Amino acid sequence: MKSTTAASMITGVVILSVLAESTTASMRGGALGGYTPITDLEDEHVQDVAKYAVIEHNIKANTNLEFLKIVRADYQVVTGNNYRLIISAKDGDDVRNYEALVNDIPWQMSRDLTSFHAI
Repeated sequence: MKSTTAASMITGVVILSVLAESTTASMRGGALGGYTPITDLEDEHVQDVAKYAVIEHNIKANTNLEFLKIVRADYQVVTGNNYRLIISAKDGDDVRNYEALVNDIPWQMSRDLTSFHAI
């Protein structure tokens, strides 16, 4: 009986978590599953995600890009958020835009650069 009660409680917590994330996404103007534009490109968290993308790319590709600014940003509500960022970065004297895809799960302190390329 105790395991059935525990399983029911866990199921309830999972359902409430999904509903809370869906409600939060709706309040932010986002739809669960679709990308939504980010209007505040100076938001501290979005800036951190973009800078992380450049640093992580530099480590993986053995490059020395210098983050300049975010040109455009979108997010997608999943378990956490996917960020699709257009980043302006400098490589020596050459300034180019790059598209970065980052999966961010703040409550797990997890962030992963899934794609980074020049556009």
